[in-house]
Amino acid sequence: MKRIVLLLFTLLSMAMLLAQCQRNLQFEAETEKVFINHHDTVQYVGIATCAGCHNSIYESFIQTGMGQSFAPANREKSALPRRPAMLLDSASGLAYWVRFIDDSLFVKEFLLGADGDTLHQLLQKVDYIIGSGQHTNSHISSEQGYLHQMPFTFYTQRGLIDLPPGFENGFNSRFSRLIGLECMSCHNAMPTGFVLGSENKFVEVPHGIDCERCHGPGQAHVHKMLRGDITDTSMTYDPSIVNPKKLSAELQFEICQRCHLQGNAVLQAGKSFFDFKPGMVLNEVMDIYMPRTSSDHEQFIMAGHIQRFKMSKCFIENNKQFVCTSCHDPHVSVQQTDPQRFQRVCIDCHGDHSKSNCTASIASRNAVNDQCTQCHMPLEGSVDIPHVRVHDHYIRIPTNTPAAEPKVENGLYAVNNPRPTRLSRLKAYLQQFERFDNQAVLLDSAKSLLEGEGEEYFMARVHYFFLREAYDSIVALDLRSQPGSRNKAQMEWDNRFAWTSYRLAIAWKMTSTASSQADEYFQQAIAASPYVLDFRVAYAAFLLESGKVEEAMIHYKWCVDEYPVHAEALNGIGYCWLLQDEATKALPYFNRCLAQEPNHVLARINRILVYLQQNDEPSADRDMAYLEQFHNAHPKVEALKAYWQNL
Repeated sequence: MKRIVLLLFTLLSMAMLLAQCQRNLQFEAETEKVFINHHDTVQYVGIATCAGCHNSIYESFIQTGMGQSFAPANREKSALPRRPAMLLDSASGLAYWVRFIDDSLFVKEFLLGADGDTLHQLLQKVDYIIGSGQHTNSHISSEQGYLHQMPFTFYTQRGLIDLPPGFENGFNSRFSRLIGLECMSCHNAMPTGFVLGSENKFVEVPHGIDCERCHGPGQAHVHKMLRGDITDTSMTYDPSIVNPKKLSAELQFEICQRCHLQGNAVLQAGKSFFDFKPGMVLNEVMDIYMPRTSSDHEQFIMAGHIQRFKMSKCFIENNKQFVCTSCHDPHVSVQQTDPQRFQRVCIDCHGDHSKSNCTASIASRNAVNDQCTQCHMPLEGSVDIPHVRVHDHYIRIPTNTPAAEPKVENGLYAVNNPRPTRLSRLKAYLQQFERFDNQAVLLDSAKSLLEGEGEEYFMARVHYFFLREAYDSIVALDLRSQPGSRNKAQMEWDNRFAWTSYRLAIAWKMTSTASSQADEYFQQAIAASPYVLDFRVAYAAFLLESGKVEEAMIHYKWCVDEYPVHAEALNGIGYCWLLQDEATKALPYFNRCLAQEPNHVLARINRILVYLQQNDEPSADRDMAYLEQFHNAHPKVEALKAYWQNL
């Protein structure tokens, strides 16, 4: 009898081992699949082309949150109530009035003085709405292709208008927050209309996340079908297009976490946000970092679904085969999905909870219609987006500990890469400090990772010293760099070379050791990224300081021709005319600058000087009163007040 039991045990063990080997071999085979549409010559064809053969899927998909993610701002897309809406930013005193005029959406910004007079008003057209409306609608303006987020969001769950995330508490950036390639590449279809050498210029933008974000560019597949080359997908995979269902669970996750793993995205050397294709491993293109805090289990961010889900025992103990599509059909809206679909997933593993597995009271279960997700994936507020409630994808028995804002307490970790490179970690700390959280400890962590060879480390060291405002150290580093490191103009999707050139230019300018070096690096930055207008404006200011007024005017005018509402360039042109004793020509530019940016102190001071030259004391008095009311502590205003008192 013992021999029979031993034999059965041995056979069972061998069967389990064989099954495991087969699973491993299957994963290896799937990771080695070669897809033609991974090649960078294969073009995106757009969702309308896909709809020609897959119309029923198309009709369903365009009703999903992804399909509704981005569209022109019109009454059909907007979730705003039909009545005008009003918003006050108490920190700045700016107010916003939002309403439709015919089928176009407009926002009017205005500022009232202490006596109730209107000191500023600006009417801006809303060009695009971002967000499906399930949680929010945010709003984007397009000025000659340059996209910026506007200072109001409609929070649809609560039916209220408020400032967007990051605009609150005195940080209202008004109409200047860039919508760049990183933002657009998750909130929309692949933004192939993005302009190389810019940060936020697009010749065109798609209208919603489309088929090719999950299946890869479709040109090769279309050509294959048109020539009658049909693959029997019951026998093998079609190499012309990615079918996520045919991928391993791990590679399916890679597709979803491209956008549902929000954090500090650090691109690998030479990569861009265009480079990830379905069927690839995400960390080949980028590492996604998050703060490691003492309260990781109780806090989450709006798009942190993958990070939270991978913390769940349901995922960990299911051999990592429990994936997003186990619950979600990406072609069907959550709003149209039968809740029993989600419930069946729970029951398949845990059995019918009504019999034995649920310890909650009958009253508690009845209150949530006996839906597991209502207790184990509760609707909670995220720490990064106000006024919204989303399902926390960390499946567990939740506690009642309130979520806290994620702060770096124990460093950063790469959520999608257990072994990030030293260079990746260095970039992560620099970006975290610059973009998200200016804690000095982040730069201390970066300092410990600075040593390394090659151009990537050189650029990272320049970035580090720039954030420290250690300009002498940048100059010293530049002098020690290899000959030939200058005189290059590499155009790159992330503008990293241009930013390094700009930082070198500022360092040489601030140290005043060699203006020719600063000039060279400014020109290098502009050549590499001609549509990053702030580089050109900074160079024009540098030329002005060198007494080269006419050269500065050329660059300021170039910026205004390219982007007519660039406040700094408008003020620059006016100042150039003022230096040439052309007050009449200067005044329209100061007016245009202040219409766009009422708190541009230098433009208002410059306009006062013009008014004084023209003996227009009432206008000068009004501008002076504005400065005293809103910018009394500004050093240049203090100097102007002293001058004013002596007139």
